[in-house]
Amino acid sequence: MTHIYEAGIDLPLAASPATKDPKLFLELSDVYHSIFMLADELHKSRYAHTITLTAGTHQAEEYHEMMFLDASAGAITVNLPDATKQKGKSYMFKRIATSGSVIIDPLGAQLVEGGATLSLNSRKSALIQSDGANWWIVLDF
Repeated sequence: MTHIYEAGIDLPLAASPATKDPKLFLELSDVYHSIFMLADELHKSRYAHTITLTAGTHQAEEYHEMMFLDASAGAITVNLPDATKQKGKSYMFKRIATSGSVIIDPLGAQLVEGGATLSLNSRKSALIQSDGANWWIVLDF
């Protein structure tokens, strides 16, 4: 029996004339790979693309797109992922409370618009995007 290993899953292929043909086997492998990639995308879509964060320190995840930041119960820090691994990725932040502080903090020595952190003032929004090295403010309103 022939097996395809993808994303930690062992998928046996029944021994058949199709799996004995190397070209057809590669085509089947491509089909299985596509199925796994689709399943991965469906899995990610089950997570919230828009979230509301309250007091504390939070990690911006790849599947997040829009973050509402409610600092009325305490300060919020959002840690950004590594910009070198997120080229083209963007995040939209919207501060929805007037009290507390909101800090967007890039990884290590990476910067946001040339600064070590980005502070969102009361009722402000910012769209930031990675250029593959740092984060840049695309819209600030």
